Amino acid sequence: FIETEDFNYEGGGWKTFEETKLGGAYGGLGAEEGIDFHNAGNASPNYRAIDGNHPGMAANVDNDRGDFSVEVGWKMGWNDNGDWYNYTRDFPEGEIYYDVVGRFSSGGAPVDNSLSIISGDPLSEDQTATEVGVFRGPATACWDCFEFYPMTDKTGGATAVKLGGEVTLRLTKVGGNMDTNYMMFIPSATQEYPPSLVSTHPAGAASSADSIRVVLQNREIDLADPVLSVNGEVLGADISTDGDVITVTATTNPSKLGMNDASFSFNGNTVDWQYFYYGDPLSEDGPNPIGFWDFNVDIGNGTTVDNVLGLVGQLRNGAAFTDDSHEGTAMDMTAGTNQHVHVADGEFLNIASSVNKVTVAFWQKNYSTPNASSFWAEPGRAMQAHVPWSDAQIYWDTAGCCGAGTQRINANATDIGGWGEDMLDTWHHYVFVKNGDLKEIWIDGSLFHDGENISPLPTDINWLNIGGDAAGNNSLRGVIDDFAVFASALNEDQIIALAEGDRSILPDAPGHPILVSARAGGLPGLASYYVETVGAVPGPWAFKDGVWVSEGSVAGCGGPYHDFLSSPDYIVTADGEVTISVDHRHAFEGDMWDAGQLWISVNGGDYA
Repeated sequence: FIETEDFNYEGGGWKTFEETKLGGAYGGLGAEEGIDFHNAGNASPNYRAIDGNHPGMAANVDNDRGDFSVEVGWKMGWNDNGDWYNYTRDFPEGEIYYDVVGRFSSGGAPVDNSLSIISGDPLSEDQTATEVGVFRGPATACWDCFEFYPMTDKTGGATAVKLGGEVTLRLTKVGGNMDTNYMMFIPSATQEYPPSLVSTHPAGAASSADSIRVVLQNREIDLADPVLSVNGEVLGADISTDGDVITVTATTNPSKLGMNDASFSFNGNTVDWQYFYYGDPLSEDGPNPIGFWDFNVDIGNGTTVDNVLGLVGQLRNGAAFTDDSHEGTAMDMTAGTNQHVHVADGEFLNIASSVNKVTVAFWQKNYSTPNASSFWAEPGRAMQAHVPWSDAQIYWDTAGCCGAGTQRINANATDIGGWGEDMLDTWHHYVFVKNGDLKEIWIDGSLFHDGENISPLPTDINWLNIGGDAAGNNSLRGVIDDFAVFASALNEDQIIALAEGDRSILPDAPGHPILVSARAGGLPGLASYYVETVGAVPGPWAFKDGVWVSEGSVAGCGGPYHDFLSSPDYIVTADGEVTISVDHRHAFEGDMWDAGQLWISVNGGDYA
């Protein structure tokens, strides 16, 4: 057993299994941040004596270990995503496989932890963590209601880890919630295993320079039946082996702009993952805009579309376009009913995470200053700003909350004029920058506040709210305009230029069609598809290689199982809107009609 509160102390110090068996062996001992553990928060200082950030400890009620009971038991909690703890122990000599079971609880979100083996020097920060398994499962009935979580691989299949002699292990909180009690290591009944999954690539966000690949750890049973696919398309792959490491690399890259679904099957197991593809790589010295909502086009269906990747923001709880803007039209959230804009495809923010640099810039006019957020990305408060909170402070949070040296910078904005006077009912330009460890807040082209936060941007961001918090609550009481995100740290000249109205680094609205919505309908026995786009869709249409094509701009599906009765019709339904209608039938059963599915390609972006 490893009691999770007994992580290494004083820069790599540790005690044996025999010494730690009954608990309490690490009472009063310190620990070195970055060597023995990493914790972004600061909780109760019980049991251990650790300066600075540390996990919370509470007396344990779950001390039964089967053949014995722990005499001094503590549970450990209050952890943020990315927090980790090292455990050096003396396993019996001679490596064998162990099944590992974690004893965890969660009165909140599901449990999501990982176990790694540490190589390098456990007495210094020169450490490399190799993941060997994960602990995942639903939340428990309460925070003190501990349950067993068997370690699995990323496919969810049972796995084991080979250990022997002095080994340093690392427990990491990946996501969700957890209180931890102990980990149990049981000699496995099986001592021969197929390759284990190490990693899948790309992760988060990817460009055309990133390969699609899978890394495995070779074990006793050879790799068998490997199949790598993206969006259902099976890819050719090269397989290479370097020592015990197997790498499977796709020979082609069929990724589409936006979210992609990848899958890899081997030895009867399957792992699925997603990534956000953005095409050309980032420029090393360019502004790299990755999202820009100017709120200047009201399509009329309760959405707003960004000018970079065509990402759709849904207007929620009464958020509305308004002529009361800084330029063109803006987004009004003054009613105080949690109005916000929800961007479901927030994975685009992982583009910025890939370089640990981001700039968020926007114009905002406050009518009052309750508790409010101007933007919020999830999970785990990946990045968010209060402009301001009700205490008149402007907060800039990344990678969680609320460590002063790791996650948050803030300052009282009353010092620059006072929210009750010059700041209310007037437009101001706000810029939030993270450049590696350095963070800055700019107001109207002047540096307002800066500081150092060492926690990197998360790479698993999956949604964004503009004008509200994670749930869309605590919304802005005002108007927001020209909301822009860059995968770079804008410099002083660029920030001043934006504040002075220079829009040269802001992307123009695209000239090509943008898919707005699609629906199927029609009378029984006759199915029609309707596809709305922003921008003209030119004719004439032609049937080429099984696909209906309109001057290369828009294509509808053909293929062996269905075809079209006629060329698609298109109607200009409003200024800047086009409706395409297509009838189709089964090619192999002429009297049978079916709604089926229509695939459309708009300038490289595919939609179903």
